[in-house]
Amino acid sequence: MSGGASSAWRRSAPALAVVGVILLLTIGGRVAATLAGEAAAPNVGVDGVAVVHPPAGWSENVEARASDGSSERTVIAKGNAAVVVTAIPDARTAAPTLAELYLGDVLGDRFLRYATTRPVPAVVGGLPGVRVTYVGETLQGAAVEGVVTVAVSPDGAGLVLDGFAPEGFLAAIASDLRDMAEGAEIG
Repeated sequence: MSGGASSAWRRSAPALAVVGVILLLTIGGRVAATLAGEAAAPNVGVDGVAVVHPPAGWSENVEARASDGSSERTVIAKGNAAVVVTAIPDARTAAPTLAELYLGDVLGDRFLRYATTRPVPAVVGGLPGVRVTYVGETLQGAAVEGVVTVAVSPDGAGLVLDGFAPEGFLAAIASDLRDMAEGAEIG
């Protein structure tokens, strides 16, 4: 190096070092945050009938576990969205009928008014099932939209996944809901 290039290098070296450290910290921090945010959520087992594998960011609300003697329920939440997971050891009905019963009984109790789409085929834990989308107004006046996905195993165990969010936010969790349904284990 010539003397001029050498002195220019010495003058800019500290500034380049600072820029390098800032880049290293910024990129390293983003990588660490991404890795931490993508840690797997714990699996959620319901009454020995089903296991749901929530994506990262979802967590079970253990206080919300409930049983009515014929089914076991728990809630998985992420921000202002939730999934009510209901396992029915002895469903004794086909998935479309179970979906219809759930929509009439559970959503009927939760909403002042609601509307649903027609059931469409869905895959739940490798089994054929149905999916129904709904919108409604809760008893408290909140606008909610959701998706109910239902399947019944060959041995009669039923699984209902009712994912919902405030109106306008369902699209943000739609792929998570589909992944939970497709990855579930029933029976």
